[in-house]
Amino acid sequence: MVCKVCKREIDSPVCSFCGEDNTPWINAAKDADPEPEKSNPAPTDDGSSKPAVRKYKVDYKKLVRLLIALTVVIVFVVLVVSMFSSDKKKQPKISDTLFTNDMIAVKSGSEWGYINSENIGGYAIAPQYKYVTDYSDGIAFAYIGNKYAVINKEGQLLTEPSFEAVGGVSENGYFAVKTGGKWGYIDKSTMGFAIEPKYSTAGVFTDDIALVSVNGLYGYIGTDGEYVIAPQYDFALGFSDGYAAIHSGGKWGYITKNGDAAIEPVYDEAQNFENGLAIVCYFGDYGVINTDGKFVIEPQFDAMASFDVSGNSKIKLGDKFGYVNKKGNYVINPRFSALGDFDGEKLTYAAGSDGKFGFINNKGEFVVEPQFEDAGNFYGGLAPVKKDGLWGYADSKGKMVIEAKYYEALRFYGDGYAVVSDESGKYQIIDKNGTNLLSSGVSVDKVLIAD
Repeated sequence: MVCKVCKREIDSPVCSFCGEDNTPWINAAKDADPEPEKSNPAPTDDGSSKPAVRKYKVDYKKLVRLLIALTVVIVFVVLVVSMFSSDKKKQPKISDTLFTNDMIAVKSGSEWGYINSENIGGYAIAPQYKYVTDYSDGIAFAYIGNKYAVINKEGQLLTEPSFEAVGGVSENGYFAVKTGGKWGYIDKSTMGFAIEPKYSTAGVFTDDIALVSVNGLYGYIGTDGEYVIAPQYDFALGFSDGYAAIHSGGKWGYITKNGDAAIEPVYDEAQNFENGLAIVCYFGDYGVINTDGKFVIEPQFDAMASFDVSGNSKIKLGDKFGYVNKKGNYVINPRFSALGDFDGEKLTYAAGSDGKFGFINNKGEFVVEPQFEDAGNFYGGLAPVKKDGLWGYADSKGKMVIEAKYYEALRFYGDGYAVVSDESGKYQIIDKNGTNLLSSGVSVDKVLIAD
């Protein structure tokens, strides 16, 4: 109870603090309708009042469990949102587009020019060169007169036509050029020589190391043109995964970037390391080694391709093709006389026993029975197929989506375009509806494909 006069807590009707008899107030409260209990100011030491504070006991164990549960829920929601994002389409890699740097080289008559992906109907750079290269990092090389020059995407000359031969643009912006019978490197940022011409051959820089040769021997240089590994090998490949394949004494082996022998030269052929594995040929058969030089797949095949994005390699045994995984186990038994590349797709072409082409899944089962005269690889749900002597495009069920009317048809690329040729030998760039995107004033006799 609370005294109606001094507002202090009391145990009996008569207040022990002020002496007030609260009996009438208490009886009146009992007779009236009950009201919700209200908090009253509690007395302080100096007799003033302040709002009463209700104290709670915190259960910290329950609080921690609650926070952990909340965190799990938040993480789960984020994962679900990312999985079901509205933009689920994979962006095509630059290397898997028909247009490189938004440009494609085309030949009309005897001269080469370029078409831009932003305006496929016409020429971005009119045909005027004897020969050209693909664009890389915003530049290309055009053969003018009897020498190469560097041009930009507007067709403007960045250098005079003064190079006898040219190489690709490296990741550090250097590109190899040949002048006066020797190779050197030009820095793209200055268009001046970064390394003077003095080599017999010159490759691209990878991790600031490039393969060069002098007087028939191969070695490696740094970006200053100084040798990091002196020329001493009969032949060699560039570095990959920290190793380079070298040919010495009639056999292939591997070295490190320090020039130390990693794997002695004992192989007939050797490919670059990728993800710790390399394909080699040993006494005429192909297998796979690790960086210790130990076979993870014993030599047994007549041919072997690099591992694809699924971790499988197309192999040839006798005259039949199949697929193995990185342990050497068959994914698809070698039973097809022709077999395509999956390249991350669910289907690829295969030739049946009657020589007709159909499409199989990654278990080697025919999803589309053999019925075509020839076929190409799938991309984006379409594959080129040959029917009654002409090429068109079929979907994953074998249904013709673009009728067979072309004399040649290449696969579709990640940007949604394909190249075909008609009965006159002229080339077209088409979309997935089969529409020719070139205008009537554009005549194309040849297309330079980056593949």
